[in-house]
Amino acid sequence: MTMRVIKKPDDDPKDVFLTCISRVKNVNLKNRLNSVAENVNEAAEEFDQNGIDKSFYHLDEHDNIAGIVTKNEMEKVYTNRMAKTGTPGRPFYEKLKSSAPHAICPLCGHRTVSTLDHYLPKAHFPSLAVVPFNLVPACSDCNKLKLSVVPKTTEEQTLHPYYDDVTADQWLFAEVIEDVPVSIRFFVKEVEDWSDALNSRIKTHYETYGLSSLYISQAGTELANIRSQLNNILEKSSAKNVREHLLEGFQSRKINHNNAWQTAMYRAMADNEWFCKGGFNAI
Repeated sequence: MTMRVIKKPDDDPKDVFLTCISRVKNVNLKNRLNSVAENVNEAAEEFDQNGIDKSFYHLDEHDNIAGIVTKNEMEKVYTNRMAKTGTPGRPFYEKLKSSAPHAICPLCGHRTVSTLDHYLPKAHFPSLAVVPFNLVPACSDCNKLKLSVVPKTTEEQTLHPYYDDVTADQWLFAEVIEDVPVSIRFFVKEVEDWSDALNSRIKTHYETYGLSSLYISQAGTELANIRSQLNNILEKSSAKNVREHLLEGFQSRKINHNNAWQTAMYRAMADNEWFCKGGFNAI
């Protein structure tokens, strides 16, 4: 399924930061890091408010914290004192990773969580390097696909699992491509009750994470798995029964998630007369 919602972390950002730097041995570095703890906390509060307002693009990029701690030093706080096994911040890292239901990446809704993704990249927002609100459990593919993109407008913002819930309405759809081999095409459709900005963000998210190609691949496997079953239904009864079977599949999947690729796929197959009459055998 596509984008999943995750409960926002409840760990205090300042406590997380202070825990991460608690074993710094270099006295000068530790003093400087301690001196910007409140700056980190303020950055976290600002990020949280912008998340609520859906306006991350309002946040200003920076390459240091208060002219005291550099970008590279903050990147190392994350890499060496949070993400690294055995470090003080590692328990927070593991807690955030495990927050994704069933360990499924909330960004693509398909692959397994293996890392944390900085929603706003630490290279451009070092004050948010270890802020829990900015760290999203993700699969390695989604983490790499997003890279260090910084949104400049509301429409350029991808969805954030802690702040965006787009599960109530269906926006992911599909259609059967009547060709040899038969295939399924997925696409995003605007929701009338939503703002233009939110509809644009859905498209941005869908394109940024390459969900179309991912779901086309999965649909091909699903077609291969159900082809024999559909053949049996068609041979023993009729195309009408094939359609009813596919509609049952659609309803079952829709209950679980409006925007699962399976939901869109089963609806598209059920609605296509050519497919139900045996088009699924076009291989």
